[in-house]
Amino acid sequence: MYNDFLALNDLSNEELIQLVQNRNEAAFVELISRWTPRIRGVIATNSRQPRDAQEIHTDIWIAVWQNIRELRNVESFGAWLHRIAYNGCKRYYTLARQSRNEIPHQHSLIVENIDLCAAARYREAQLIRDVKEAIYHLPQKVRSVAELFYLEAWSIKEISEECKLPVGTVKTKLREIRVLLREEFGMNNITGEDMSTKSVTSREPIQIVTDTSKNNLKPAILNVVDKDPSGNTWELPEGAIVRFGKGNIGDVKLLPNNKYFAVGTGLGIWWYDISSMSPISLWDPHKGAVRSFDFSHDGKWITIGTVNEIVKVMDVENGECVMQLEDQDGYWGITCSSDGKWVATDGGDGVVSVFDTHSGIKKAQMDRGKHKWKSNDVWQLEFSPDSKLLAATVGNPKVYSDDEQLLNPDTEGTQTYVWNPETGEPIVKFAGSDYAYSSDSRMLAAASMDETVEDDERVDQCVSVWDLTSGEQIAHFTGHEDWVDAVAISPCGQFVASSSRDGTLRVWDLTNRLQKIECPNFEDPFYGIDGRLYATIFYRTSNTIEVWDVEEKYKVLEISIGIGGYDFAKSLAITYTNILIQEKTQSPSTIQYCGKIPEYHIQPEVDFPWPCPLINWLDDKTLLSNRMCYSIVLWDVTQKCQSNSLMDDKWLYHYEVLTSGNILALEIDGDVKVWDSNNPKDPVLKFTLPSDWTRQKVFDPTGKYLAVGRKDGKIYLWNLIQSEQKVLQTEHTDEIQSLAFSPDGQHLVSGACDNTARVYDLKLGKEIVALPMDKPCSPMTLSYSPCGNLIAGELDDEIRFWCAKDFTTIHTIYQGGVYRRTLPLVFSPCGNYLAAATWWEEGMENLAIRIWDVATGEHVHVFHGHNSLVQSLAFSPNGTMLACGCDNGTILVWDMQPYL
Repeated sequence: MYNDFLALNDLSNEELIQLVQNRNEAAFVELISRWTPRIRGVIATNSRQPRDAQEIHTDIWIAVWQNIRELRNVESFGAWLHRIAYNGCKRYYTLARQSRNEIPHQHSLIVENIDLCAAARYREAQLIRDVKEAIYHLPQKVRSVAELFYLEAWSIKEISEECKLPVGTVKTKLREIRVLLREEFGMNNITGEDMSTKSVTSREPIQIVTDTSKNNLKPAILNVVDKDPSGNTWELPEGAIVRFGKGNIGDVKLLPNNKYFAVGTGLGIWWYDISSMSPISLWDPHKGAVRSFDFSHDGKWITIGTVNEIVKVMDVENGECVMQLEDQDGYWGITCSSDGKWVATDGGDGVVSVFDTHSGIKKAQMDRGKHKWKSNDVWQLEFSPDSKLLAATVGNPKVYSDDEQLLNPDTEGTQTYVWNPETGEPIVKFAGSDYAYSSDSRMLAAASMDETVEDDERVDQCVSVWDLTSGEQIAHFTGHEDWVDAVAISPCGQFVASSSRDGTLRVWDLTNRLQKIECPNFEDPFYGIDGRLYATIFYRTSNTIEVWDVEEKYKVLEISIGIGGYDFAKSLAITYTNILIQEKTQSPSTIQYCGKIPEYHIQPEVDFPWPCPLINWLDDKTLLSNRMCYSIVLWDVTQKCQSNSLMDDKWLYHYEVLTSGNILALEIDGDVKVWDSNNPKDPVLKFTLPSDWTRQKVFDPTGKYLAVGRKDGKIYLWNLIQSEQKVLQTEHTDEIQSLAFSPDGQHLVSGACDNTARVYDLKLGKEIVALPMDKPCSPMTLSYSPCGNLIAGELDDEIRFWCAKDFTTIHTIYQGGVYRRTLPLVFSPCGNYLAAATWWEEGMENLAIRIWDVATGEHVHVFHGHNSLVQSLAFSPNGTMLACGCDNGTILVWDMQPYL
């Protein structure tokens, strides 16, 4: 033997691991000895007592022995072992907790339970031995494939590569193996009808099967503050008074028992009670944004993709993490299979991967073809109802260089893929989108392109149907005159319904290949559990959705849109429709109400615009912010809630509070309009913005001027009183980065990408000085002090103060290599303090709000608690509070009184 000639402890890690993969037990003992010290810290950190640690240690190395053959890259053994150790700790306490909940307390019952468990363990062990014995007696020509597939859990693709066999040959051998094993265990072959590519078999309508074990599921109640039903004071960081906003909203999904729903936000996971539409729990408020998540089929687990490339599987009832996948990007999309075996993730790099939910091991990466550029715009990632297929739509847009050269000439445009999730091999691929599976997983219908037009003129206004058992297209319908945006296949498999932007809903007969009906005004068709066709009507003015029975032409229910937007309201409407169908079992052919139509309401939440809420104070009790697309929201800081809103019918882009207390707002809807809050009927000014304007725009505190930066370095100045426009004379040669008016409105300071900062006299209409800087730097934030005697500027790794009269440098606050890019900057009303938000950078102290003494440059205090970049700051008029707008979609208000 090898270790007879060479001591095992002289081998490299790679050599030792390869011996273990070849089932060398002596090498495995050496591996345990060598690597145990490296996972001791993980076990110690995640175990609760020494006895647990010993058992966890044993479980980890058993898992290593069982799975090490699947490790393809031996150099990654350390990270692989670390992941197994962490998941082993979490799984140990999950299983232990379940066991404790099931332990009886009477002596006789304990003895009986032990006997039952022993018998179950014996039967399981005996079954495993029987399966192994049966595989070892298979014919030699198929035995090796059976061992790899059934005993070692290799994928078909891996077996193909290892045995140097075509994938089709491996599949043929596995079919032969299944027949032999069924014969060995006395089982009849399980067969199913093959769908003809020319006809479709009729089936019965699907039924909802109620799983009573799901009904009592309730999410863990975490971080709740009594007597605050809004959640605005839950889990606040130290020094914070209140938080407004739930965070930028991602996925919103119902728990399978239909009693609760979860909302993924820039703050974490919010849980709501469906009956009260009120928040009941907040998970992980400081550990990163959650955009995507999904529930297991039974609702017991929630799989979460975080912004920091970690996928977590968490227990819904206690909120504990039971498995964590490091360095796995599921932020943009996560979906769980209905059989509980797989989790599919969509990463920011456009890679779609499938993981085993029990081991956390990656099963396969979905094949998108060999292209130099893979777009990351993957959407509608879904398993088929039987979990045997995975589909997604990929945008594949054209990518151009700065000089407008096409970088991906081989792009195929928007494609829908259907993969085998165990191998990643594509089964179907076509130019289309907005797909839907049939209830038996044998068909897929989707919007598809007219193959007679060029790609540049592509409009997916057709409907195609694919047989997923053969991979062939079985139908292609034309008739819509604009994009098809939704499809549905009837439970019987004979009809496909589609809606289009042309304002029509059509039903297609798959058997006769004809259009059956056409209805105007309906959209988003779906089939209920009674097999009938329903569709929605969306009313923008009232922000409501109605569900109608398409054939009988009556309204079933109405639901208002709130948190989660249209998509969540639609999914909830479908759920409520099916619940109503179940409740009306005495009238199986119709659920039409004789009385009032049921109405449902979804809790609305303020959704802030990107990149962050723009905040101002109206007075010492009222904070203002903009909201997504329209209106200004008034927040009562004393009562810690929203108090009112202004200009609800305006598409507002920017606003500011003047020294007079008036509010000026900028509406961009084609033309640009300037509005005064005291006169919401008539705009102060109406004009057209230049095409190359930047995001930098600012009103002067007196309300006389509006300044807007351009990408070429020019600055437009509008006189709002005289309705005049002029271009300031400036020496800037590149894009304007920052603008700030002096308190009296007489001067304007600008910073640009040409690494200069310049000051303008507005009476003269021209530049008067360039602010001195020791080195070239692009000032991203500039601010005047309240009395107008200082200008503060952020210069990469320093904050510089200039005299606003002679424009000389007064002093500088150096960042000292601990943090940099402190922006935005804002003076306190008294002018004695400056608040600055630190930018994020690898290796630096990030995401902090720092308070400085302006006169001395001394550091006064630091606030920690934001999990993302802060991009707007505002002191209250009396200086006792500091509001911070974060790009995670929240506002935190901090108490400044202890530090003044």
